[in-house]
Amino acid sequence: MERVLWAGYPRDTYSQAQALFEALRRERAYFPDPVDAEFIPSAACQLDGCDGLTFLGEDCDGLVVAFLAACASIGIEGAVVGHSYDASGHLSHVLAAVHVGDRWVLSDPSTTKPFGQVDTATRQVWVTVPGEKVLCDGRTCSVPPNTAGKRMRGEFVGVGRPQGGFMAEPKAQTYVGSALRQMMIKIVSDKISHLKRSFERTRREHAKLEMLREEMQESLTDPEHWTNEREAYYQRFSLAYTKTVQYCDEAKSGRRPMMWDENNQEPLVLGEQGEQRVDVTQDGAINIETTQPTDAIEPVGWQIPVIVGAVVLVAIGSVVTMIAVSGMMERTLDRALQSSLLKIYDSAVANGATPSEAANIVGKLGNSLSQATAPAPEKDTTLGKLSDLVVKATYAAAVVGGLGVGAYFLIKYTNKAATA
Repeated sequence: MERVLWAGYPRDTYSQAQALFEALRRERAYFPDPVDAEFIPSAACQLDGCDGLTFLGEDCDGLVVAFLAACASIGIEGAVVGHSYDASGHLSHVLAAVHVGDRWVLSDPSTTKPFGQVDTATRQVWVTVPGEKVLCDGRTCSVPPNTAGKRMRGEFVGVGRPQGGFMAEPKAQTYVGSALRQMMIKIVSDKISHLKRSFERTRREHAKLEMLREEMQESLTDPEHWTNEREAYYQRFSLAYTKTVQYCDEAKSGRRPMMWDENNQEPLVLGEQGEQRVDVTQDGAINIETTQPTDAIEPVGWQIPVIVGAVVLVAIGSVVTMIAVSGMMERTLDRALQSSLLKIYDSAVANGATPSEAANIVGKLGNSLSQATAPAPEKDTTLGKLSDLVVKATYAAAVVGGLGVGAYFLIKYTNKAATA
């Protein structure tokens, strides 16, 4: 499911199966079985590892097992297809067929051929998974879109080499899902960086106002510029900002899936039931709500992504709105700050200060507020620490030297005085 989400969460089963096929191609290579052994690890072992083992590749039957299991996990029916490539009709290769839309599509994860293209066979045998029902056995197969039949016992055939050969190592794939994910990461990165800069300016203005009002022994809020309602909104906005940055940073690093919203042409960051969802509407209303876990129900078809957590936590449209809202709050805070400084100016003049002296008082106060709320300086580097140490040692040597010279002349003068 994660690979489907990374591909932009396509809704049609063809694109979903293609996304899984291409993900398997990127992440697993073709390798023959061990010498004199037929080895088929389970899909779980191949894709997630088991007993401390990680499988980075398999032969044709193992790759088909992994691909069909991945498709079955999201409700796509599949079949194992045995191929023969000579007149004997001996089955020498295994590939996969998946039922997508209203048709069956053949694909071979062992070769470099794209999804939906396979080598021409002299004989085909189709067996449903699950069910192990033989759907076709002949030179050509026209399989109707039926479901798996009655389960029966069976086994896989030996493997060989199809026409065109196998790929000896993983081949880099350029596909729409990967390109779309990179585009989404860039959009999210740009918008979040902009939001961080904007909110940092807003936070500094708020800190300045808070310090100044405390110095004036007045409440942070006032009825005219920075009201109680605006302060409550700022606190709510701060929580929305923190959650939004967290979710988007996790999405950029791959710890959260993203999907593409075709309607709004923007990325959506997904999460699980029970997490806080952030939504900031175009008019600036902030909605932070915790999504309630759903009751356990049978996960079938399209319901699977909803149950496992395809919950929209934040959309980039909300981030863009947050940037605009942050800018408006910054300007409002700045007006409140200037109003307070003007009150200090008027108070200084009323207490006998000249306009020049009052302006000087206000200027120094403004500078001290800016310095107090400035971002913390970067930590000293090793070179910087070494430079500081050299400077301090030089100062110490100069002081010791000065004291030594002073003591020398003092002793010399004392001896002269004693001789006289």
